[in-house]
Order: sequence, then C-alpha cells, then structure tokens
Amino acid sequence: MAKLRGGTTIGGNLATHYGNFKDTLTNSTSIALTGDVTGTGNFDAAGTLSIATVVGNDSHTHADLTNATSANTASTIVKRDASGDFSAGIITATATSARYADLAENYSADTLYGSGTVVMFGGEYEVTLAEEHTRAVAGVITTNPAHLMNTGIKAEFVAAIALQGRVPCKVIGPVTKGDMMVSAGNGYARSSTEPLMGQVIGKALENFLSNSEGVIEVAIGRL
Repeated sequence: MAKLRGGTTIGGNLATHYGNFKDTLTNSTSIALTGDVTGTGNFDAAGTLSIATVVGNDSHTHADLTNATSANTASTIVKRDASGDFSAGIITATATSARYADLAENYSADTLYGSGTVVMFGGEYEVTLAEEHTRAVAGVITTNPAHLMNTGIKAEFVAAIALQGRVPCKVIGPVTKGDMMVSAGNGYARSSTEPLMGQVIGKALENFLSNSEGVIEVAIGRL
C-alpha cells in the first residue's frame, strides 16, 4: 500500500524494497512507501504508479514491478527474465565507442595461430595458414577485437579473424604506408602493386623499409 499526503491510500502491489534509497518518480506528488523508502511521483486514476528512475544500491529488489507505466510509454520499466535476457521494441540510445580497433569473427582452424598471422579459407576445417599469392585469403588473426562475432562456435581450435579495422599483421618488407598487402606465405603479408581479386588483405598503415620480417598495423578490408 502507498499513502499520498493527506492520508489518501492507493492500493496495488507496487514493489518489494530493501535498504535505504530514494525513488525519483515522474512528477512532484509526495508519497510514502513501506520499507523506509521515500520519493516523489504520481498515481493515475487506475492507481498505477509511474516511475522514471530508481536510485539505490544492490541491496534492493523490485520483485513485482514488471511494467509500471503512465500514459507516456517512454516511462516503461523493462524486467529481465529468469535467464537474464530482456526484450523490448524500439530502443533509443546514444552512440557507443570501443577501446580496440577491429571487427572480428571466429572460425574453426586446423591449429592454434598467433595474433598477426595471415590465414586463408581451406584445409581440413574452415581456415588454415595462408599460402603465398593465395586468392582465398581470409584475413589476419586479431589481437584485441573491438567486437567479436560467432563466439558460440564449437571447435578444438578457434581463429578470431579481423574482418574490418586496423590490426597488427606479420609482414615481410619492404612496405610503404598505403601499399596493398597480399599473402607472402607462412602467415606473413607483403606489399603488392598489382594484386589479383581475392588476394588483398588490406592496406599498410606504416612504413617498414627493412627487407626482414616484422609487424605493422594494416587496415583490413581496405581494397
């Protein structure tokens, strides 16, 4: 039960609260709730309480408050189900950002490959070590993906391959920034001036002027 100022009682099973915290409601009508809870809000003619925000700590629960709304459906409260999932219609949110720089996807591989290794489609499973000049290039094993897809894959060896973005890549020089990169074999990439369709891994983001092996950042998917 909840009481408005002046002693008016509104019925309804609103919520179960534990601990000391404050509910910020949709307008300025003062109410008193049981369980040492205070706040401001409004009841409609049907006795439904509209709540915009609940502020407190992890020691409180809202066991029965599943979908308390006013005429303004933007105030709807969404409750997770027993599995921890929730569903909704249209979700409005602000843009997000990620610390790392590539979009990656998991594939089954024939062995464990280290980050920066160039792989191709083929072999006993989905991907294997890339051969020189292959037109079946799959990409580069990612280091720290911003977003990783196909995380539910079932395989003995899983290769997380960068699909878009920038990623460290093992190379054989010389490489000039902006060069198109193709497979050099044995998991390395090299520069190419006239690559064939299907060969390009991405474009070099750094100079590597030595004729030796090294690691540089490559912009994957930039053809």
